[in-house]
Amino acid sequence: MLLECGMQEEGLFRVAPSASKLKKLKAALDCCVVDVQEYSADPHAIAGALKSYLRELPEPLMTFELYEEWIQASKSSQAPGPIKWGVSCRV
Repeated sequence: MLLECGMQEEGLFRVAPSASKLKKLKAALDCCVVDVQEYSADPHAIAGALKSYLRELPEPLMTFELYEEWIQASKSSQAPGPIKWGVSCRV
């Protein structure tokens, strides 16, 4: 949905959606009953729901277990491909 209608939207992940629309979308997602057409006109609501979901994960996507490796990878001057592949294979 974001790829289809939100990539040209300015400030997609910076501009907050209306609180009521975000709450309604999150409730619909929790119940697995989402009317795609209802939210297609507001990519900020979809981006806000995604940000909220990622924020509420029990463990970050960049896991605590691999924290030191992520730090080392960010400091390396090696080509990014092999580093990303090495760390991402462990996730």
